[in-house]
Amino acid sequence: LNLIMENMQDGVMLFDADLRWTIRSEPLIRFFGFPEHFGIGTSLREATRFQMLRGDFGPPPQGEAATEEALAAAVEARIANLR
Repeated sequence: LNLIMENMQDGVMLFDADLRWTIRSEPLIRFFGFPEHFGIGTSLREATRFQMLRGDFGPPPQGEAATEEALAAAVEARIANLR
């Protein structure tokens, strides 16, 4: 499986029940511009927060309360899209 993942051209990720990556491919990291340290065990919440603060979903929320509220909504939307 690791050999396949290392040689894939497509971005692939698989989450466990706690929404943490159990599998992720290098093309996924490159496509989304995630830091290399985002490996197995990275949570959907952590990846979404990174993208949100980087501005991938529009201007980043101002303040921790607004960030947490927007992050909760974004994670819920992503979960809905995974189903």
